[in-house]
Amino acid sequence: MNHFLTILLSLAAGAVGFLLRTYHLRSAFEPGTLLPVSSGATWLLALFLIGAVVLCLVNGLPGRGRRLTGNRGFDTPEGLSLSLLTSGAFLLCLAGAYSCVQVFQQSGADLLIALSLGLLAVLAGGAVLGDLFLQRRGEPGKGLMMAPVLFYVVWLLATYRSYAAYPVTSYYFVQILAIAALLYAFYLVSGWSCCREEHAATRVALPLAVILACTALADPTPLAQRGLYAGSALTLLGYLAALRY
Repeated sequence: MNHFLTILLSLAAGAVGFLLRTYHLRSAFEPGTLLPVSSGATWLLALFLIGAVVLCLVNGLPGRGRRLTGNRGFDTPEGLSLSLLTSGAFLLCLAGAYSCVQVFQQSGADLLIALSLGLLAVLAGGAVLGDLFLQRRGEPGKGLMMAPVLFYVVWLLATYRSYAAYPVTSYYFVQILAIAALLYAFYLVSGWSCCREEHAATRVALPLAVILACTALADPTPLAQRGLYAGSALTLLGYLAALRY
C-alpha cells in the first residue's frame, strides 16, 4: 500500500476512534460522579481498538506479493512528508510553549512537572526539526531523536501519576495507550535516525500510534495536551509518508 493510502487509512481509523471515544465518554459514565455504567459503547470501543491493531498488522507486515527493497528505512523528506513533519514539529513546540505559559497562571504542587513536560515538548519538536535539517543535508542525526523519546517517557509517567488514585481505568486508559504507542513509535524512529536500520515493527507501530493519538483527542484534556496529541500524530504521518516501499 502506498504512502497516501496508508495516511488516509490511519486518519480514517483515527476519526472513527475519536467518534467512538466521544460516544463512550458520554454514555458509559454518570455525568456527576464519572462512575462507569452499563453501556454497549465500552464493547464497541474495545472491538475498535482490537480491530485497529489487526488492521495495522495486516497493512504493515510484509505479505504475499509485496516487494521489499533491500535498503529499507526512510527517504529524505520531500513534499507531503516534509510538510507533515514540519507542521507536526511546530505544533509540538507551540503546545509545549502554551503548556509552560499556563503553568505560570496556575498554582499547585504539580507545577514543576507541568513546566518540565512543556519544556520537554518544545525540545522534542525542536529535535524533530533539527534532525530533519540534518537529514536534508545528508548528515547523521547525532542522537537528536532521543529527545522525543525522553519527552514521551515523562509524559506517560506524568499522565499515569495524575490518574493513579482514580479507580475507573476505563476513563483514562485510552490516554495511557496512546502515549505508550507514541513512545514506542518515536523510539523506532530514533533507532533508525541513529543507526539507519528499520525495525520490523515500524510499519505497524507508526499508523497504530496515529490512530490512538486521534482517538485520545476525544478525552477531556487541556488544549495544550490535545495539541501534543495532534502534533505527535502529524509528525508520525510525516514519517509514514517518508517510508520506503
